[in-house]
Amino acid sequence: MVRQLTLTPNSRVLLEFGDEAHVVSFAAVRVWSERFAVHVGWSVGPLEDDPRASARLNLYRSDGANSQL
Repeated sequence: MVRQLTLTPNSRVLLEFGDEAHVVSFAAVRVWSERFAVHVGWSVGPLEDDPRASARLNLYRSDGANSQL
């Protein structure tokens, strides 16, 4: 996905859930995934027409709910 979205360590990634929105660097996502990804399902996907970031971080709970809903 990194190649497909042409993400660099400084690319901004958006995480939204509920009424919260967080934008972090892709480098921060990589560190997070190394430390915590085993506990939650996740993916990085495209984010179109949103100037806040270059990609979206999707989190999935064990019951199937995800951060995009």
